Amino acid sequence: MKDVFAAFGSEVFRPVVTLLLPGALALSPWVVAGIWSSQTVAKLVIGYRTEAWVAAILLTLFIGLVCEDIGSHLEGHFDDRVERKTGNHKVNWRAYWRVAYEREPIGHHYLRTILLRLKFELGCAVACLVGLLGLWWLPTSYEARVVASAITLVVAAFFVYESHESHHLLGEIRAELLRGIVEAPTQTASTAQSRI
Repeated sequence: MKDVFAAFGSEVFRPVVTLLLPGALALSPWVVAGIWSSQTVAKLVIGYRTEAWVAAILLTLFIGLVCEDIGSHLEGHFDDRVERKTGNHKVNWRAYWRVAYEREPIGHHYLRTILLRLKFELGCAVACLVGLLGLWWLPTSYEARVVASAITLVVAAFFVYESHESHHLLGEIRAELLRGIVEAPTQTASTAQSRI
């Protein structure tokens, strides 16, 4: 029974953290603004609750995927910056893709945890900016919108900073996991030819 919950947890937890939460963060100001400002939308949501929930979940997943996609472009920018500094970041990344462990090292699980955190942080940073636009549609005072916008920008900046730190940590973990692993395909071929 424990294995069932473990598999369910990992398969469900990742999309919830990387898609649903950022999607809900981005979409919620827009939904509140739509319901608050239009009686027609409010009656539609109340009259068709099941359909409204299904539509909200699908829209949340869609917005979450868009936020994850934009966040991956920011991650690519981080990769380019680190590559310019070190000159071996992308080489390590590609070498890590080719590693097939017979027994998974402890650090590999830690790497997956940090990667999940990075995807969450990048998605939430983008979601804050999407949600920020929705805040300006809320029928509230100008001062409340300015304060809410300032808080949202601070939270988005925090997520960008944290994602940068997570990206740096991922690079260190990958380099550590690759330590001691020798790329053998080209070396083996040349060694085999020299023996013949």
